[in-house]
Amino acid sequence: MITDLLHDIFDTIVANPFLILAIFLGYSIGSRLLRYYTSPLRRAGLPGPLLGHFTSWYRAYHVLIHRNWHHKLQSLHVHYGPIVWIAPDEISVSDPKLRSTIYGFADERKEQSFFPKAHVFETGQINEDFNFVFETDPKKARVGKWAMAHAYSERGLAVLEEEFDKAVKDLVDGLATHHARPNRSANLGKWCHYFMYDLCSLLCSGYTSGLCQAGRDKDSQIYSMRVIFEAVGGLIPVNFTLKVTTRWFRKMLLNSYLEHFFKGCLLNDEYYSKEERINKISDDKPQHLMSRFRTAEQKIRKLFPIGNWTEAITNNIFFIYAGSTVASNAFPRVLQLIYSHPRVLRKIRAEIASLPNQTVTISSLDRTSGHTCQIPYLEAAILEALRLTPTFGLSLSRTVPPMGCKLQDYTIPPGYIVGMSGWTVNYDNAYFGADAAEFKPERWLGNHPTEIGRDGTGLPRTMRNYLEAGWFAFGAGARVCVGRHMTMIAFTKGVAEMVKRFEVEVEREGKDWYALIVHTEGLVVRLKERWGVESEGERELLGVCKEFMGVGA
Repeated sequence: MITDLLHDIFDTIVANPFLILAIFLGYSIGSRLLRYYTSPLRRAGLPGPLLGHFTSWYRAYHVLIHRNWHHKLQSLHVHYGPIVWIAPDEISVSDPKLRSTIYGFADERKEQSFFPKAHVFETGQINEDFNFVFETDPKKARVGKWAMAHAYSERGLAVLEEEFDKAVKDLVDGLATHHARPNRSANLGKWCHYFMYDLCSLLCSGYTSGLCQAGRDKDSQIYSMRVIFEAVGGLIPVNFTLKVTTRWFRKMLLNSYLEHFFKGCLLNDEYYSKEERINKISDDKPQHLMSRFRTAEQKIRKLFPIGNWTEAITNNIFFIYAGSTVASNAFPRVLQLIYSHPRVLRKIRAEIASLPNQTVTISSLDRTSGHTCQIPYLEAAILEALRLTPTFGLSLSRTVPPMGCKLQDYTIPPGYIVGMSGWTVNYDNAYFGADAAEFKPERWLGNHPTEIGRDGTGLPRTMRNYLEAGWFAFGAGARVCVGRHMTMIAFTKGVAEMVKRFEVEVEREGKDWYALIVHTEGLVVRLKERWGVESEGERELLGVCKEFMGVGA
């Protein structure tokens, strides 16, 4: 009887395909209309694009087809204001003053007012192990960060300063070897990828991947990373992804790229298995990140025994390289902004010239008690460039807690999604000034004209402290980017050596496109070496000497 019924249903579908399609479309449209008209967001009067109120495919269209969601989000906030209803269950917020609410606690009732990561972040989870970016379990995230935090701190990274210096030297030497000659252009975006990738290999294992030396993407490592970013970035904005996939399926989809990536970056000896290679590097290089990841996993495993420790370490290694991919898309824009503002460039060069040996060290950045940053203008220029060109274009979405929340004049019920993006928050005129869209490093220097510091000293609040409390380049709250110190060390050292070594002329500005992060592509420059001397007199003397000795300048 059941068999006959199934046959009848099948025959009906075959005979009336358009009727079935019409029923499906009617149900889909009807359910969306019902959801829209019963939505508390509609009753609250939240503004936003009408199509976005009905379907998440509005956002997916700009993510997957136009690849411009970061710019579209900017335009939506310009048109509708700081609170925008962008998807049936999601709200985008651009007011910097609400950052502490969404990424902290709605009020003093911490357990009831904490905003956990939105369910959609599970798209990036492929196993049961701790995951820096996509972990949605608050308890597991706290334990993971506790176990990993020291490795990524300024003090933890200071012991690896030689590795930062080697990566920077390989970058400038590679550019000089391959591109610092007449009629030879360099794709700056690609070179920033080589630099950050080599740096991560050095920090993890003490071995360089050699991309800057080779001047190319050996073994397609960067390509593999890009595929992973595009796949995950394409899946996240589509709500039903988690309904039609499992962690196993997503792992199967990406695992070949992950394994290829791991083998190329660290497993470079065919005689060692993955586990043997991890242990060998950890034992030989106890100060490097691989060893610290192994130690951290031993701590995490005591509290969360489910999983595989080699896969967990693969996760950690992947995410430091993933972080480098994020940073390497920001670095070319940082250099472009600095080189395209001659006044800023002159100030940076003068500041570097005043340092011992004209060299930026990690201690130059030290702001701990009793110390003063020795390169405040260089640091301000980098922070300002990161403010204007944040790489993580996706809204870092959070789930409204059981007690709900208040965003300006709107009450948001529990269970809905709220989030912020640096592309909207960092351009807020009310917080950053009427000139928020301009590159102005000076905004980070000095003291706030009216506010008092929150350290209990009664002294004026510094502008850096004020701006960092509102900007969104590295996220915010308990889940703030753990790699921010690594990025700032790499960028300050990298910018310092670049401006000392080269004059840079932008030949083609390239374009930015969205796929989870904002990728920088096609930024082409011409390089000219500066001989490594600062004064005009020294340059003239060196030129005379070279001419006399018959050496080409």
